[in-house]
Amino acid sequence: MWYKYSTMSKTIIFVEHGGVNKEFTLKKAKDFGFKIILATTHPQDLIYQYVNKDDVLITDTFDAKKLITDAKNFIESKKIKIDAVITFKESSVIPTSNLAEALNVKGVGSSAAGRSSQNKRVMRETLRDSGFINQPAFRKINIYDKDFLLGIKKFPKPCVIKPLFGSSSHGVKKIENNIKIKQDIKDIRESMKPEDREIFKNFDGEMLLEEYIDGTVISVDGLVADKKIHFIGSTQFIMGKEPYFQQIASFIPPKLDKVTIKECRKLTEEVITILGFDTCGFHCEWRISKAGPMLLEIAARTVGGGILLGYEKVTGIDLINELFMALLGKKVKIDPKNKTCVLHKSVLPDINQNSQLTFFEGFENISKDKDVWHALKFCDTGDLLLVLPETPTQLYYYALKGKTIEYLLEKSRIIESQVLYKTKKVL
Repeated sequence: MWYKYSTMSKTIIFVEHGGVNKEFTLKKAKDFGFKIILATTHPQDLIYQYVNKDDVLITDTFDAKKLITDAKNFIESKKIKIDAVITFKESSVIPTSNLAEALNVKGVGSSAAGRSSQNKRVMRETLRDSGFINQPAFRKINIYDKDFLLGIKKFPKPCVIKPLFGSSSHGVKKIENNIKIKQDIKDIRESMKPEDREIFKNFDGEMLLEEYIDGTVISVDGLVADKKIHFIGSTQFIMGKEPYFQQIASFIPPKLDKVTIKECRKLTEEVITILGFDTCGFHCEWRISKAGPMLLEIAARTVGGGILLGYEKVTGIDLINELFMALLGKKVKIDPKNKTCVLHKSVLPDINQNSQLTFFEGFENISKDKDVWHALKFCDTGDLLLVLPETPTQLYYYALKGKTIEYLLEKSRIIESQVLYKTKKVL
C-alpha cells in the first residue's frame, strides 16, 4: 500500500468525470490517496462517492481561459496546493494541458496537446512536415463555406470526413462517391449534437477529409513519463458496419503477428517524439493496411472506458496508478506480462430505425457468469432506442476474460443468446 503513503495529502484536479463509463478512474484516484477536486460542467450524482460537494468546481471545461481563471480562484479561496491535473476525456485534453501549465504541474504540454488528435489537422500537418509518411492523404474543409461541396467532390473517393475537434467517432463517416454528399453532410451533422457530446457546442464547421484506408484496426497504448515512452500493450477492435466507424467490441491481445505489433510500436515512438508528448497517457490507433500500418490518430490520454481495466486484467499492471505516479514525478515501472485474454463488447439492438424497447430480460444472468468481470446495463423497457446517424443506443456492455480469444468470442455468442429483447418501430 506504499502508493497511499507516498501520496498522502496530495491533491489532484480531475477535468470532467466521464460518467458511469469512467467512474472507476475517480475510484482509483481516491484509493490512490488523492484528495480530488473535480472541474466539470454538469456533475452527475455518482461523483459524490469520491468527491466532496465543496470540492466540485462548476466551470466550462472546453474554455481553457475560463477553466484556468475559475480553477485559480477556487484554489486561492480554499488555500490549497495542487499536485496533479488529469483528464480521461479526449475532448478535454487541450484545456487540461493548459491548466496543468498554468499551475506548474506535469502534463503532456500545451503545445503537444494541440498537436494530438484533439486537433486532427495540426496532428496530421506536424507529422507530414516532419517527414512521417505512414498516414493517409488529407485536406481541411469547412462545411459552412459556400463552396465546400466542390472541395469534397475534388477529393479522391472513397474518403473519410471527420471533425477537427471531435469525440468518440461522432461526425465521422465514409464517403463512397459524389452522388449523395449532401445527405452525407446532413448525417454527420445529426451525429454532432451538443447534448450528446458537449464539445460540439463550439463546432465551427472545420473538418478533415482523409484518404480511406482499409484493414484491421488496433491500438498501441501506454504512458509517457518525462518524455520516456512506456508500452502496456495493444488492443484489436471489432468495427461496426461502414459508412460509420463505431468500435463495437475489442480484445486484448490482438490476433496479429509479432512483427506487425513491433512495427506499430516503433512507429508510435516516432509519432510521440515528433509531437513532443511530455507526461501523459497515450492511445495510438492504426489501420493495418496492405501497405503496412497507417496512423488513424493518437490521443494524449489513456485508452478509454473499460479497456484500461482490461489491460490490468491481462498484464497485472494498473496503468492509472502508474500515470498518477508519473504526474507526481515518481518512478514509473511497467513490465507487462500477458496472463490472460480479455474481450469487451457493447451490444446494440438489431434495428434500422428509431424504436422503443418493449421487452428486455436476461441481463442479470450476465454478471453471474464466471468469465464476466464487468457489466453495465444502459436501457429499460419503454426506452427510446436511437440509430445512426444519431448516437446509437447501447442496450448493455460486458467484459470477459479467458485463456484464448477464440474461447471468448464463442462465450460472447452464448452470453448474448441469454439476453432477450423486443422492439417496436417509432413512426
